[in-house]
Amino acid sequence: PSGLPEGSAALACIRPQALSLIRPGEGLAGIIVACSLLGEIEQLTIRAEGIPGPLRLRTTGRIQAKPGEAVAVAADPAGVLVFPAE
Repeated sequence: PSGLPEGSAALACIRPQALSLIRPGEGLAGIIVACSLLGEIEQLTIRAEGIPGPLRLRTTGRIQAKPGEAVAVAADPAGVLVFPAE
């Protein structure tokens, strides 16, 4: 983002709908820790390498995934908000 010097500590907030599963070996590697059905939406909770908290991916498509399964995740940059770390 503008105004954030290169190399500065930052906090990234990623909208759940901005995340998608991609081919293993690409993107950010992770492990599914939970799967939930929320009406028409399926939510996967993913523990990803180098990310301190869980990622929550939401999709309207049914994913045949189970907790413990390895996945790869990508984020649409339009759904990522970046703020200076305090």
